[in-house]
Amino acid sequence: MKKPLGILLALCFFLTACAPAAAPETETAVPDNTATGEAAPGSAGALRGSSTLGDTGEARYTLATSVQEFTPGTTYDLQVLRLDYATARQDCIYTVEMTVGEDGTTQSGSLLVENDTVYLFVGTTMYKIPPEGGEAETMTIQQEISPTAADDTSVYDFVFDEHNQYFGVRMDLATGQCTELQLPPQTWDIWAVGEPRFLLCRLLTDTPLPGPQEGDAYNAALQNATCEYEWYDPATGELEKMMTEPYYGVAQSDGSQRQHRFLGAGGGRLYFNWYGQVEGQISDGGVESCDMTGADWQPLTAIPEGQDGGEMGVQNGNLRWISSYLGTNNCLIYDVATGKTWENVPIDNNWPLAFTGDGRLLVDNSITEESGEFHEAYGLVNLEDYLSGTGEVTPVTLYNSAA
Repeated sequence: MKKPLGILLALCFFLTACAPAAAPETETAVPDNTATGEAAPGSAGALRGSSTLGDTGEARYTLATSVQEFTPGTTYDLQVLRLDYATARQDCIYTVEMTVGEDGTTQSGSLLVENDTVYLFVGTTMYKIPPEGGEAETMTIQQEISPTAADDTSVYDFVFDEHNQYFGVRMDLATGQCTELQLPPQTWDIWAVGEPRFLLCRLLTDTPLPGPQEGDAYNAALQNATCEYEWYDPATGELEKMMTEPYYGVAQSDGSQRQHRFLGAGGGRLYFNWYGQVEGQISDGGVESCDMTGADWQPLTAIPEGQDGGEMGVQNGNLRWISSYLGTNNCLIYDVATGKTWENVPIDNNWPLAFTGDGRLLVDNSITEESGEFHEAYGLVNLEDYLSGTGEVTPVTLYNSAA
């Protein structure tokens, strides 16, 4: 069974730190006029997915808490952290005081950086924070939002439910008004790929798809299901078919079945992993791409046949790096933007997190000791040096060590 992607907004750093007091807040109320059952109004700009929503190219914004142990009834600070690429330093720019429930429950938040503003969503409150901190404006919004995609006017929240269906909400960043999105039945995956429209995949079945708990009936439905990839316009609800194929793949002359799984979009092309299967066992694989209409299929010869590709880096909403492991801690990286291939890139303990606007890379070099103690660490390195395995990594001074 293909599992839906878990969608997260930001990497949360749980650091023990002493946080400054929150800046004063200005309250703006929003009328309760939620629209449901209609297409979202307005025209969408370039849509970004969750992996880039907290990054500007100049800084990376994440959430943390001031404590690591949550005792019922105690208070703690939800912290907005800013990692400045120019100074390689992380600071806390805003805090919201939170209270642990008597039953031990805690309330989490989520972030979006857009329009020179840091948007923090906590419950039904949206905080509008200046990018370097200071006084924040607050707005009451109509429902809880956990952004999974955004453009310059709206934020989108998609959830995959127990009925094998995505449902989504669009919230206007200016007004806080929420609109339910009418996604097609049995939407299976949905991706923001730097275009004004989402790419989605839905399952076409003769009868409604049963739940996975129904075992044989569920598997039988998948045997005869078709995957249809479509462009979905959130402003109008319009769908444009891109391609279709059987869920378990297209029969090949050698008796295998070839199926595709979407990898990402960049440089005006859509990239897919393909897998050859014989009697349910993967026998071969590779990467190929098509244009935005589903035509002009080409193999990505940079990735050796028999290897699949992994999305290693997204920049400005577009796929930048496709990686393939070579059986060691090193990997092959294909750069979609330049068309170059880099072999034996040593990624061990230097996992790429974000591309900076000045030609560097933010990497995660955290380690876990044999004792089980975790040491969080990040660094910045020149992009070309990273790919060639040379160059010095500049360590980032984290907020808990800088405070």
